[in-house]
Amino acid sequence: MMRAHAELATIPRATHLFEEPGALERVADLAAAWFARYLTQAV
Repeated sequence: MMRAHAELATIPRATHLFEEPGALERVADLAAAWFARYLTQAV
């Protein structure tokens, strides 16, 4: 029922814990961009 845009992104050479240098920051950047793009439109 929920109509939300979904994306799948991969972080090259990152493991499931994102312990590699820069991996967690890249995940945070991608998440922040998604929230800024799709959640601010609904407000």
